Amino acid sequence: MTAAVKEQIMANGWGGDTGNYMDEQAFLDLNTSEFDKDDLQLLPTAFFGGNTDWQDVVTQTPLNKKHDASVRGGSDKTTYYVSIGLQDIQGIVKTGFNKRISGSTSLDTQLSDNLKFGLNIRGATTKRSNKDRLLTVLNRIRPDINAYNDDGSVYLPGYYVENPLTALANIDDSNSITLNSTAYLEYELLDGLKFRTSFANSYSDSESLSFDRRGTYQEELGERSWSNYKSSRDVFDNTLSYVKQIGKNIMLLLYWDTL
Repeated sequence: MTAAVKEQIMANGWGGDTGNYMDEQAFLDLNTSEFDKDDLQLLPTAFFGGNTDWQDVVTQTPLNKKHDASVRGGSDKTTYYVSIGLQDIQGIVKTGFNKRISGSTSLDTQLSDNLKFGLNIRGATTKRSNKDRLLTVLNRIRPDINAYNDDGSVYLPGYYVENPLTALANIDDSNSITLNSTAYLEYELLDGLKFRTSFANSYSDSESLSFDRRGTYQEELGERSWSNYKSSRDVFDNTLSYVKQIGKNIMLLLYWDTL
């Protein structure tokens, strides 16, 4: 280990809640209250034998790719719109990502002189692997700790110290689907008098899975959790409106109920 690495550990290192690093008897033999760090003697076991660049081991150059496409058109009686979006984010921590696919479509058409129909649908699906917690682990780990044992297995420093490779192998994944749709019919009863009925649905489905393996901070055996949440909400709207211009004034009467 280089002198610079030792100096870094002495100033900012993290070695758990307890540990012996200084030679106690050598300190007592000083027999003075006037001393600096150069007078302190380290135990032979104060440092490990590694010299690991942890940032290089577990991080990468982040990348954000995004693609969008849309089509719009129609005629005198009908208009439509369709769009799709793709996003792929690779995080600064290796194996961390956020992938999203979204889309929307809308349609408005005049079915007859008095009847109009409309439809709007928006949805998205997201898949995520969250590795943000590893940044906290990376801030605590000492560079003199080896990444692997001699047999190639991940080295486990102890109960209070987590190898960043353990945090990297842990799982914190989630998947979600959202879908919002609205449809309406609008009928003109008389000139200026319109009745509109609409139905809207909001649906969501989310699932999350986490697994902390042995060697995680304060984790001796490992822990797994899974959750799933679904929701669906329906809304019915009925609106009766009357609009009439009287001279320079506009009169509006509105009745609206929601279920």
